[in-house]
Amino acid sequence: MWQGGVHAQEFLEACLHLSQIPDHPVAAHDVDLFHTVATVRVPGAMGSLLRHYDALPEGLLEADPAQLSDVLGGPSLIHLPGRRAQPLFVSVLLHGNETTGFMALQAMLQRYQGKELPRALSIFVGNVEAARDGLRRLAGQPDYNRVWPGSDHPDSPEKRMMAEVVDI
Repeated sequence: MWQGGVHAQEFLEACLHLSQIPDHPVAAHDVDLFHTVATVRVPGAMGSLLRHYDALPEGLLEADPAQLSDVLGGPSLIHLPGRRAQPLFVSVLLHGNETTGFMALQAMLQRYQGKELPRALSIFVGNVEAARDGLRRLAGQPDYNRVWPGSDHPDSPEKRMMAEVVDI
């Protein structure tokens, strides 16, 4: 399996089965794996960079990260139901050349094909345009890790998109 993939896949699986979210801060080295848990509300923002899906888009489980721009059409928020209604939030591909998280998520979702997830899952698939080119980010794009609400990054379409993701 790809480097780091086993750990990331096991971490995702463990999070899906959590009956309670820890009330202590997440260790800094796990922030990229475990961002937050949210109550989901699907907004209908016009003009947003963000695509919304309430089921797995066709081709997602078979796609190579470089194909995600064609499969999803842009950064996407995918909501999947599960036995427990409170969703686990997972973000992948904040940098287009960091594909391990996506591949671990893809492998886990393939195992659950045709089965109910243990808990609802909200997935943010970030910089699919950079992933298409195998780059961290494209020229002129901000770093997707630096545009979340509360950051010092100036207003931009990407920062507004991240605010939309947080406001789920």
